[in-house]
Order: sequence, then C-alpha cells, then structure tokens
Amino acid sequence: MAYWWVSQNRTYRHERDGGYLWAPKLNKRGYPQHHWTAMTDVQPGDVVFSFVRQKIRAISLAKSAAYDAPQPTEFGAAGSWEKSGWRINVSYQELLEPIAISDVATLLEPLLPSVRSPLTVNRTGVQGYLFSIPPGAGK
Repeated sequence: MAYWWVSQNRTYRHERDGGYLWAPKLNKRGYPQHHWTAMTDVQPGDVVFSFVRQKIRAISLAKSAAYDAPQPTEFGAAGSWEKSGWRINVSYQELLEPIAISDVATLLEPLLPSVRSPLTVNRTGVQGYLFSIPPGAGK
C-alpha cells in the first residue's frame, strides 16, 4: 500500500461525486508533468488524501490503477487542460471535521520528502495535482 496526496481545489466536488481522480497526460505545450504522471504509479488499495483549500477533506482508497480517459465533461470551465488523461476510480470517505494543514504541518514537515513535497516551505499546498508521500506521513 502506498500513500498519495491529491490537491483538488477546482475539481474536488466533481471528482468526489463521481468517485475518481483525473489528470491530463500533457500540458498545453505538450510536455508531461511529474504530478500528473504520478497517476500511473497508483495501485488498487493505495490511500489518497484529498487536499482542498488548505484542508484535508477526504481519505480515499484507490479501486483501480490509472487508465486512459478523456477529461470529464463535468469539469466544464474548471478543466482547461488537454483533453487526454488518466483516470483512477476511488472510494471517497469525507472527514466529518476536515484537517487544517496549519494544525498538522509541524508534525508532517519532517516526514515529507524534501523533493516533490506536496507542501511549500510556507506550509501551503504546492501547485500540482498528485504527490507520493512516505508511509510515515500517510500513517
């Protein structure tokens, strides 16, 4: 089992309601982004933390590996990315009390990777979608 951090501000409601994660394969200039290609490393049974507006709002289990899928139509104007992407089916469990990152950042910081961390040095979310986090941080 692996642990993942997904930043979903604009797409959270659509992804939660649809039971999936989705990321484009390439940016508008035709290049892959590490936080999107990470989708191909997720396996069924992996744990995913949904980070939305500086809070962890849900914990999910991956139900599938990534597979080719077009951009969800429900993204509408929120989805200004390339149309070809990866999708992972997940089961969301929303937290009754979302966890503010400001409340746990001191505990998380030493457990997160120094490269490709989901948090900045200012304890806010990195501009990106999906990040692998070490088991110690996930637990």
